[in-house]
Amino acid sequence: MATKGIVQTIQSLIPPNGVRPWWQRVTPKQAAMLEEILAAWKSGALGSRRRTAARAIATGLASEGISIGEQGVETWLRRS
Repeated sequence: MATKGIVQTIQSLIPPNGVRPWWQRVTPKQAAMLEEILAAWKSGALGSRRRTAARAIATGLASEGISIGEQGVETWLRRS
């Protein structure tokens, strides 16, 4: 059985209001990059197919140090 100390350690790692979405946990530089990508998506510069764009965006984000799959990107595009 785990000690009480490990439970307290785990509890301290959980944000008070649950887990924030990935796009809210990025650095300011990455946030600016996401704004640029989102503007391109909304303008149609990335095409009209969300799944195709999400796949390409996920690949591009990986090269910038953001590891997120295409489903996570699709969710971000739908919510934004």
